[in-house]
Amino acid sequence: MIAYIEGTIIHKGESFVVISTGHIGYKVFLLKRLQEMCSEGQIMSCWIHHAQTDSSTNLYGFETNHELFFFELLLTVSGIGPKTALTILNAAPAELIQQAVIENNTEHITKVAGIGRKNAEKIVLELRDKIKNISGHTATLSSTDGDVIDALLTLGYSQHEARTIVQKLPPDIEGTEERIRAALKSSGK
Repeated sequence: MIAYIEGTIIHKGESFVVISTGHIGYKVFLLKRLQEMCSEGQIMSCWIHHAQTDSSTNLYGFETNHELFFFELLLTVSGIGPKTALTILNAAPAELIQQAVIENNTEHITKVAGIGRKNAEKIVLELRDKIKNISGHTATLSSTDGDVIDALLTLGYSQHEARTIVQKLPPDIEGTEERIRAALKSSGK
């Protein structure tokens, strides 16, 4: 699984860029805001959601861990796939959607093309408790927690699983090795 890419942009399309790293070009779909800031020849790094189906493999890139985390959280809603989740995040920043979910405000979500009132209500209903439980944690991950997440990714955990495990760790457990041990113990794998 690809979790992070850093390389040179060798091509810029309408909704994606091709990032060359290690003599391989990766097509990465981006949020409009990030894609508009890109130019060919520029060095770029981004967090990746690797979406694989029977018929395709796509990479979705995000500037921050928080954007990636929220994108993956949207994917937990039944009926929301990567393209719809990207469309939602293009309509408003993750923080605004997150706040809308907490406040039961479906208006921001219904502004998204293809997202009707019923789907917006489903998003709010399915994400409300999850967002309340994780609110703010991704924006304040320490470098130690970043190392713990990297270790869990190396061991085969998904980005979402790794972040969820780290978020549940007690703050009094300090040090990378201790936090990794605690994460593995709490995951039960």
